[in-house]
Amino acid sequence: MSDPCEVPNAQRMAIMNLGSKFHMDRKWSREIGWAYEVYHQRAEAIHSATMSGKRPQPVTRDFLRSPHAKLVSAYKALGGSADPDQVRALSRQVDAWATDYPPIRWYPKTKPDRSSRPICVLPPALKAAQYLIREVINQQTAPNGSLFGIPGASRDDLARQLKQLQNSGYVYLAKTDVVDCYQSINPDALYSLPLPQEVTRRALDTRSLHFSVTHHPNNASQAKQDFGSSGSIYGTDHNVSGPKGLMQGSPASGVVLAHLLVGLSDSANARVMICFDNIVIAARTPAGTRAMADTLAVYLERCPAGPLAMCEPEFSDDTPMDFLGYRFDPSRDDIGIAEDALSRLEERLGIAEQVDMERLHALLETYEQSAADPTQITPANPLLDAPPVSAWRVLRDWRAGFPAARSDGPELSHYLRTSADATIDHPRISHLHENLFADPGTWENDAIRAILKRHCDERG
Repeated sequence: MSDPCEVPNAQRMAIMNLGSKFHMDRKWSREIGWAYEVYHQRAEAIHSATMSGKRPQPVTRDFLRSPHAKLVSAYKALGGSADPDQVRALSRQVDAWATDYPPIRWYPKTKPDRSSRPICVLPPALKAAQYLIREVINQQTAPNGSLFGIPGASRDDLARQLKQLQNSGYVYLAKTDVVDCYQSINPDALYSLPLPQEVTRRALDTRSLHFSVTHHPNNASQAKQDFGSSGSIYGTDHNVSGPKGLMQGSPASGVVLAHLLVGLSDSANARVMICFDNIVIAARTPAGTRAMADTLAVYLERCPAGPLAMCEPEFSDDTPMDFLGYRFDPSRDDIGIAEDALSRLEERLGIAEQVDMERLHALLETYEQSAADPTQITPANPLLDAPPVSAWRVLRDWRAGFPAARSDGPELSHYLRTSADATIDHPRISHLHENLFADPGTWENDAIRAILKRHCDERG
């Protein structure tokens, strides 16, 4: 007779596999954690050398060749959920001086004015090298309060700073951008970057790289019509449609552009801020914004990285202005959310609410069938397991995308209130819905995260 306390072989193997996976996860966490420590130490050495007036070239080369820095860059290139063995394998291929990259795929993305811009999909090894390059340039680009969209100065930081200016009397705003900015960058200007010249030539200069046009993921027929069939490769005859200047889709391009435009200046009466190729001016008078816009146009035309052309500015004289997804209304103390962003939220929320309603109906149908069967125990109230998880995900994702806006502001509060429908008919679920944007560390936030994770695991 078998021992009733004996663990079956299959169960024992499952426990052993689970323990082995846990051990491997902890080992990988320690490995990538240590790599990040070395990465930051070597990156800080570049910054320290630059600030102290020492030659940064030796520590720059050490950083670019560091196995730990390569592991971190591979981790970033593949994403945090990538298999550790794949990350390690890619890190061994990362070389900022490499010359054997496969053709870079690109596709045309339609802009609001119906023109197109080329978006590059970099091979993993080149993408990882671009992360290294971004860090090197970032450590040698001094923040000046005007450049955003780079590590340490985000688009949301720009929004907060612009709102502070507006609240302090800079109520005359203007927004503009640079015409085909990335495509218009003079590739010769890239050699002014604080990088080894060969790294610039082999990893950044589009004249040294090869490209392969591919279909737009969501519009293949249009891509074929505009740019030819997938797979056509050109390496030397870059036509107007292909990538030139800076590659859009490269992790390094935003920091490269910021470094090239570091000479952008403003004045006490008219402040200028740029995030990628988006420019905003804030002044105390209408004449101030217009004069600064004229100054900027001249600067960009003579810019060593160009010449660059500035789009016609849109002026907001003590009136609301939408910029980078946010709304800046002089009659409000806080930052709002732009109308077009809210329209996209409504569309996504409508789809999510339909999914939640279908799930609720399925649960109610199962409940009614079970309750009508005398041979079965009546199941628990299905509303306990019917939180509007799809709507919650959309709202929380949206809130995370606009961290400069208040979670209790009128826009987010409106959608939180109006998305409460028949699926929320239980006190606990209703309370969690009302506290959907609760701060990390609160029990509501922990409970919501656990519910979303459980339903995500069940769906997966």
